[in-house]
Amino acid sequence: MCLTTNWGKARVATRDIVCYKILVTFDDGKTYFTPSQHTEVKDFPIIQPYFLEKEDVEETGFNVYEVNGGFIHTYMFKRKRKFRKENSKPKGLPCSYKYVLFKAIIPKGTRYYRGRHNVFFGARYGYASRWIKLLEKIDEI
Repeated sequence: MCLTTNWGKARVATRDIVCYKILVTFDDGKTYFTPSQHTEVKDFPIIQPYFLEKEDVEETGFNVYEVNGGFIHTYMFKRKRKFRKENSKPKGLPCSYKYVLFKAIIPKGTRYYRGRHNVFFGARYGYASRWIKLLEKIDEI
């Protein structure tokens, strides 16, 4: 999942920013994975990029940037939509899996971008940040 933004540089959060994260589980919440990169969340409730040292931000032209690797992608709003699950089935996981929506924060002092996500779950406003902290499970999707 990538985030499209017109911010050329990451900003630093001056306060905790509320956001929403979708994760995948296949064992009733004992283990969670990110839906697009399919990486396991090991330090629950903290989520950090798999490759902390690498940040992948590319200018695509006309002052538009695409934020990819090195950031955790989240949504601004908890609004539920019909998700296109057939395009985002977690690879290598059992057939019986669930998407779970979490309320989270981008902690004060964290570098982040704001923009629109354009893959898997439809275009939605969101963030890409260096790390997040999950606060509570909201619902299964």
